[in-house]
Amino acid sequence: MTAVGVARRGTVVLVSALTLWLGGAAWAESAAELVARGNRLYEAGSYDEALAAYESLPPESADQAVVLYNRANCLYRQEDYAGAIGLYEQASVTSKDMGLAGRCRYNLGNCHFQEAQRQLESDLKKAMEALTESVRHYRAALDIEPEDAEAARNMAVARLVMKDLLDKLRQQEQQQQRQNQVQELAKQIKELIERQETVRGKTTETQERAAQEGGAEQAADEFGEQATEQEGLRVDTAKAQAKAGELAQQIGAAASTAGADPNMAAQQQQQAQALGKAGEELGNAVGHEEQAVEGLKAVQGAQALEAQAASVESLKRALEALGKPQEQQQQSKGQDQKQQQQQEQQQEQQQDQQEQQGEDKEDKEEQEKKEQQGEQEQQERSAAPDTTAKQIIDDERERKEQRRKAGRGGYQAVDKDW
Repeated sequence: MTAVGVARRGTVVLVSALTLWLGGAAWAESAAELVARGNRLYEAGSYDEALAAYESLPPESADQAVVLYNRANCLYRQEDYAGAIGLYEQASVTSKDMGLAGRCRYNLGNCHFQEAQRQLESDLKKAMEALTESVRHYRAALDIEPEDAEAARNMAVARLVMKDLLDKLRQQEQQQQRQNQVQELAKQIKELIERQETVRGKTTETQERAAQEGGAEQAADEFGEQATEQEGLRVDTAKAQAKAGELAQQIGAAASTAGADPNMAAQQQQQAQALGKAGEELGNAVGHEEQAVEGLKAVQGAQALEAQAASVESLKRALEALGKPQEQQQQSKGQDQKQQQQQEQQQEQQQDQQEQQGEDKEDKEEQEKKEQQGEQEQQERSAAPDTTAKQIIDDERERKEQRRKAGRGGYQAVDKDW
C-alpha cells in the first residue's frame, strides 16, 4: 500500500525536538546523533532503520513520550497499525505536552480507520468496531484542540462511512435471516420426499396384496388410509410452495433495492430465481399428489403409484434448485480468491522491479536534499503520518482503479473502492 503523507493545514505536522537529559556530554551527543539519524532515515522512507535508531536511545537520554510517538510513526508507515496503536496510546498517556497528546489521538483515529478498511471485505462488524474507535479518538483530539478542522472533518467522514456500513450490516442480517428460511425450506422438502417415499412404499405393498386372491377388500381399506395420509402430504407441499414464492418475492425485492451491495444483489438475484424454480417444481408435486389421492380413493393402485413417483421426482428437483445458488457462490468465491492471489503476486513482482530500478537514484537524491537542509533541522523534527480519513479513502479509490487495470494489463492491484 502506498502511504499517504498529506498533513493537516497544508504543512507537515512536526513533533517537537527530543529533550535530552543532562546525563553527560557523551550521552547527549550520542542521543542527538541517534535522533538525527532516525529522523533522516524516517524522511528517506527507511522505516526499519529509523525504528532501530529510535529504539536504541537510552531511556534516560530522551523524552520517552516523543520517542514512543516517533516509533509509532514508523510502524504506521509500515502498515503495522496494531503496533502503532499501542505506542500512540503509551505516548498519549505519558506525555505532558498536550499538543503531542492531541497528535497521538489524531493518528490513533487514522490507525483505527485503516484497520476498518482492512476488515471491510471480511468482517463488517469488526470494521464497525474499528470505525467507532476512530471516531472516539478524533473526538479526543478535538477535546484537546477544539479548532482542529482536520480532526473534525475526519470524524465526519468516519461517521458517513459508519452510516453506509450500518446499511450494509442491516442488509447482511436480513440476507442471513432469509438464508436461514431457505435452509428451513430445504429441510421441509427433504422431509416431504421422505414422507412421499414412505406412502409410496405402503401403496406398493397394498397393490401387491390387492392382486392376491381375497385381498381386494383389505386393500380398499388400506388405500383409504393412504389417501388420507397422501392428502396431508399434499397440503404441506402446497404450504412449502407458498413459502418458496414468498421468499422469492422478498429476496427479489431486496436485490433490486437502490443502494444494495452489487455482489450481494447478484447473489440474491440467483437465489430468487432458484426459489422460483423450486416453487414451480413444488407446484408440480402438488398436482401429482392430487392425482395420487384420487387414485387411492378410487382403489386404483397403479395410478396412485405413478403419481407418487412423479411427486418424488418433482420434490427432488425442487430441492436441487435450492442448492445450486450456494454451489455457484462457493465456486465464485474460490475463483475470486485465486484471482486475488494472482493479482497480489503480480503486484509484488512489479513493486520489486520498481524498487530495484529506482532505489539507488531516490536514495541519492534524498540524501543530497537532507544534507542541504542541515543537520540541526534534522535533529529537531520527525514527520508524523498525519493522513486524513478523506485522503485515506481517496488513496484507496486510486488503488482500486489500479487493481482493476491489473486484471487486464498488469498494473498495480488495490483492495477496496469507497
